[in-house]
Amino acid sequence: METWKQDKTYAPGTVVLHKGEVYQKLDDNDQTEPDSIGGGWVELQNTNLQQYELIEASFNSYEQRKAQHQAAVKAAKASAEAKLAALGLTKEELQALGL
Repeated sequence: METWKQDKTYAPGTVVLHKGEVYQKLDDNDQTEPDSIGGGWVELQNTNLQQYELIEASFNSYEQRKAQHQAAVKAAKASAEAKLAALGLTKEELQALGL
């Protein structure tokens, strides 16, 4: 969950953390700071912020591991293709092998 930032425009439905409280952007043009005064934002009650942050951290960790894995697979494929090309195989021959 992102922390509210001044001078940033928020779309309706966006949820932010501000001063330890969770707020959701209403469907209006009010981009003022989230607070208990009506307009612009509504404070979400009974949120389990700690559990949400744990889930978010786990998800972010997964996304990082996924990106690292995809980069490693891409590098390994490029390395293998370069080695096969160094052996004199043509692009058509590599395609015939499914590469």
